[in-house]
Amino acid sequence: MREISVILEGASNRLKREQNANAWLAWHTAALSRITPKKFPKLKDMMSEAGKPSGRQMTPEQIQEVMRGIFASRKQKG
Repeated sequence: MREISVILEGASNRLKREQNANAWLAWHTAALSRITPKKFPKLKDMMSEAGKPSGRQMTPEQIQEVMRGIFASRKQKG
């Protein structure tokens, strides 16, 4: 039952994210349609920078420590 609950919660969260993404897209489409061509922003300025790496890379040891912390916190919750 716990696994089914987690699956349903994940599906619900996915649907909420999709709804928010669609609402965001609709709002921005409407807002951008009101902008004059001279004031229209460049595509580069509107693109997300999520795919670009920022800062320095973590060493394998640092990654292991982070993962140990995540797993330890999960053990304490459960």
